[in-house]
Parts: sequence; structure tokens; C-alpha cells
Amino acid sequence: MDEYTITDIENAINYWRSRQAATDDFAVCPRARVLADAYGAMIYHQRDRI
Repeated sequence: MDEYTITDIENAINYWRSRQAATDDFAVCPRARVLADAYGAMIYHQRDRI
């Protein structure tokens, strides 16, 4: 089973942010949004990998 660190998730968010336009001024693209939800959950639950 694969594990992803919080740094992996952050890098993936930045990857998609650089390749797809946001839907409005402050939103991220849909693919980055899914990753951002996981990133936020990791921070909230104090996890360093999923």
C-alpha cells in the first residue's frame, strides 16, 4: 500500500495549481481542491502521512 507524506500532498497541490486555472480569484482548481481537503485533514488530525 502506498503512503504519501504531507510534503507529497503539498507538492501535488502546487503541481496542479501551476497547470490549471482556478475557478475564481481565491479558489484552487478542482484537482487541487481534493488534495487540499486531504492536506487540511492531515493537519487537523496531526498526521504526517496518509
